[in-house]
Amino acid sequence: MRAIISAARPSGRVVPPPSKSIAHRALLAAGLAAGTSEITGVAMSEDLLATMRVLEAMGAKITLQNEKALVQGVDPFKISSPIRVNCGESASTLRFAVPLLALSDQPVILTGMGRLLERPMEPYQQIFAESGLAFALSKDELCFQGPMTGGRYQVPGGVSSQFFTGLLLAMPLMPGFSQLCPDGALASAGYVDLTIRVQEAFGVRVYNGIEPGSFAIHGCQRYEPARFTVPADDSQAAFWAALGSVCGNVQVSGYDSKYPQPDRAILKFLKKAGASFTCEGDVVRFEKAPLKRLQADVDACPDLAPLLMALSMFCEGRQVIGGTKRLAFKESDRGRAMAQELSKFGAKVRLNENSVSVLGGELHAPEEPLSSHGDHRVVMALTFAALAAGVPAQIEGAEAVGKSWPSFFEELNQAGADIRLEP
Repeated sequence: MRAIISAARPSGRVVPPPSKSIAHRALLAAGLAAGTSEITGVAMSEDLLATMRVLEAMGAKITLQNEKALVQGVDPFKISSPIRVNCGESASTLRFAVPLLALSDQPVILTGMGRLLERPMEPYQQIFAESGLAFALSKDELCFQGPMTGGRYQVPGGVSSQFFTGLLLAMPLMPGFSQLCPDGALASAGYVDLTIRVQEAFGVRVYNGIEPGSFAIHGCQRYEPARFTVPADDSQAAFWAALGSVCGNVQVSGYDSKYPQPDRAILKFLKKAGASFTCEGDVVRFEKAPLKRLQADVDACPDLAPLLMALSMFCEGRQVIGGTKRLAFKESDRGRAMAQELSKFGAKVRLNENSVSVLGGELHAPEEPLSSHGDHRVVMALTFAALAAGVPAQIEGAEAVGKSWPSFFEELNQAGADIRLEP
């Protein structure tokens, strides 16, 4: 699909879609609860559908009603037949599911699409090997077999917090007492905090361990059914925040104080750059202002990197974004993908080992179509770049936004943009 973007700029009051990150966690917690839970604010995307496939393969029952999901949970220890599930391109689904599916002794095969099975899985390979359990990863599928048991697990902290979330979701169900210890600083620790907060909403407790940064988990806990409302997605709100800071006249609703997400860091980065915005309750109002030095490090919020690279084109001078070393292992090699595409606007991008520098200068309409590189975050960032620059552009492979925000272009048009989609 090709997105054809005119120079029209959206504005006004917008409400980002519900958080995909929190919805993953709430669905899984509900799927582990004995009873029926009601999850409000489940905006369908390819990633969330993948998580639902995992739950249904386990035996959970899910009924969808608009943006509401009724989830009848299942006991993962009672899985009685082999499981095979396609996780799509969702790394969250894949990494969250492994420990849960390994609670039983049944063989499991997980498949995926795109680059999913190329993304790092070493922490689980290590855990399964040390436990004497089968674990085999190929370019086509991941095969493993439990049962995993409680105990002390030491996991590299710098690969992805998703491994910690998967283990934290499963460990409270295991018999006995467990400890989860990061080896080195924990990347994207804010996402682990989100996991623990969602677990609390479903009656499960995780505590800080004695060792710095570790977690202590009492076993034989049970998830309780709950009514849970998924707050707005701070990752998607970041798109509107960046657009409002460059173009003005944007109001973003739905910022939630109980579940602050790591990508809310966009507000801190924008404030340091001199953006003009005011916060009133759950609404943030953005007005146009000259942007100076960005001063951003994305180690704790890597999904912001593509947008921040595009935003750097509208800041004064050369901007350096730190903490970018993990971008190579996303749906695309995001640093290289964005460098290639932003150069079509006239930007100069340099990639370093753990940072990216961007110099905007005189921007112009791309003379050739932009490529999504099959990555939803790249599509959003390039759309922002075109709208903020006020230039027409075309993005090939724009259907990639379906991974996390299927209504992305529709919502932009409702806010005053002029974007046409062609097969």
